[in-house]
Amino acid sequence: MNAGGSTGGSSTGGSSAGGSSGAPDGGDGAGGRGGAGGGGGANAGAASGAAGAVERDAGPLVTVDDSVAGTSANQFNYVGTWGHCNPCTTPSTPPLYNNTNSWAGGGDAGVVDYVTFGFAGTEIHLYGVADPRSGVGAVSVDGGAETKVDFYAAVRAGNKLLYSSPTLAPGTHTLKLRVDATKNANSTGFTIAVDRVELR
Repeated sequence: MNAGGSTGGSSTGGSSAGGSSGAPDGGDGAGGRGGAGGGGGANAGAASGAAGAVERDAGPLVTVDDSVAGTSANQFNYVGTWGHCNPCTTPSTPPLYNNTNSWAGGGDAGVVDYVTFGFAGTEIHLYGVADPRSGVGAVSVDGGAETKVDFYAAVRAGNKLLYSSPTLAPGTHTLKLRVDATKNANSTGFTIAVDRVELR
């Protein structure tokens, strides 16, 4: 984008060359035409830059709370041993979206603990609970490569953005989050906790 803008903006026919070469009573007109050409170059450069940018859909994001469980679209399908808190109102609980969260990977963890979320759209964002006792989760979309997400934080915090998908092709997709059974060296546990997702 910078290269295109620079080419258009550095027009030499605008005020100087056009003004000096034209007759006293017509120089202004020639100079004006030269300046317009420079502006056109700038516009073309800007358009070229915009065409190369990756932009997400401008539609509104839709939020789904972790308490919306099931096997249909826009529901969390919990597999294995998961705990659920609804509502979570103890003094030690940080602000959570809708006062809920769901967790796995702690002392009551099963052999296989994961959650899937099916949806139609082009992007999804996962919010969770970060905690000094939290471990690492593995996130994938449509069975693709996993991204390791660290749920550890020195101070417990809910409703925290932990993962954002790349821009996806329009259509149906499935997000999967599983307990990775690994952890940050500073963490004292392996728990991962889901708070909500945003999608569109």
